[in-house]
Amino acid sequence: MNIYIDFDGTIFDINSLNIDYLNIFEGIDKEYIKYLITKHKNYDTVTNILIKEFNLNNNIIDKVNNLYNNNYVYKDALTFLEKYYQKYNLILLTYTKNIDYQKRKINSCKINKYFKDIIISTIDKSKLNIDYPNSIFIDNNPKELKRLNDVFAKHIIRINHINDNYHQEKNTINNIIEYKDFIELINNNYIEKIGENIYE
Repeated sequence: MNIYIDFDGTIFDINSLNIDYLNIFEGIDKEYIKYLITKHKNYDTVTNILIKEFNLNNNIIDKVNNLYNNNYVYKDALTFLEKYYQKYNLILLTYTKNIDYQKRKINSCKINKYFKDIIISTIDKSKLNIDYPNSIFIDNNPKELKRLNDVFAKHIIRINHINDNYHQEKNTINNIIEYKDFIELINNNYIEKIGENIYE
């Protein structure tokens, strides 16, 4: 059974990374930096813009690079990966506009060993060559989940970490199961139950 798991906000604590990144640039308007991050989706590009615009010292680049030495994987997500990676086909499925930057974040986490495959796509997750009805999808973004539901994915799980940017955003699809974290998902035995149904 294939279990497709999202990266940013689901496995990877992107919000904590963003906070640590913002704190590097003392004295610069945080809202402006957030705007640049939203626009470029890439810390390297944003860093170079800020260095040039505010005449910053190049040692800022070292501080940014050091962020990738931190572990931003949610602990509950790691527990899930360790529990299921030998039993099911775990596939990391992430959408991005910058493949190289996404690879950098993923590689910094040292979680590749848990995945049968890693798909970094510039195409929407609902438009790929996937057996949607017979797979499980785990994501944090309600809009992504809705699009998966629209292509007849039957087994959809939302992980709603309390510090995630989408935490306050309501899920409007009835057949999407929501858990506050991966531990709650594990304790409910939902994966095992769905696995039994798919293989019947």
